[in-house]
Amino acid sequence: MPIGIRTRPRVVLFAAVLLAAVTTGLVLPRMCLAQQQTYTSELRGIELSILYGYQFGGQMDLTTGGEAKADDQDAFSFQLSVPIQTPETQAELSYGHQSTTLLVQDYWQTNEKALFDVSVDYFQIGGLRGVRRGKAMPFGFGTLGATMFNPEGSSPGAEWRFSMTLGLGAKYYASERMGIRAQFGLLIPFEFETGSLYCGSGGCVGAVSGGTTFAQGNVSGGLIFIF
Repeated sequence: MPIGIRTRPRVVLFAAVLLAAVTTGLVLPRMCLAQQQTYTSELRGIELSILYGYQFGGQMDLTTGGEAKADDQDAFSFQLSVPIQTPETQAELSYGHQSTTLLVQDYWQTNEKALFDVSVDYFQIGGLRGVRRGKAMPFGFGTLGATMFNPEGSSPGAEWRFSMTLGLGAKYYASERMGIRAQFGLLIPFEFETGSLYCGSGGCVGAVSGGTTFAQGNVSGGLIFIF
């Protein structure tokens, strides 16, 4: 009997520890999975993305036979994203800005000179559709809006053009309140058989265009703040 009395508590303790281990092994993974699913499914707040990158391209034909183009420069943008029904589908408002210089090349493209500085501003509204992969979400986006070309100095006033953007990118949600966003976008202002005269400190040029012109590419990345 003394032996039985000493053995029984050990058996009970071992059984309790074994039961706790088995229960933990079965329940804990489910809890972690549930927490991960809850974390990824509750990212439904409004997102503010602040991006900085490089903007390139953009040219138009000149009546003299050469071309005018924007110098490749850095650019920044802001995107306000609001989920629609699911976190993977978002409506977006965006603003992008580039300060650059309008360059003029002759017909033979052997001589290039600066005409004047110009600001290029994109005001867009559109949507984004992504596919969630854990904390990462690759996406595609498209927007419509207007672009303002605002020459500086002794030059014409601002000109507005209807425009659109198309692009691909990815988001990574590091936490419930912050993330990282990187993207490539094609920025497309539209011209419809128009002619313009541009004057600056470097002289005057006449430009003619038709269809889509001055298309620019933009590569950028930055932070996401979730509210």
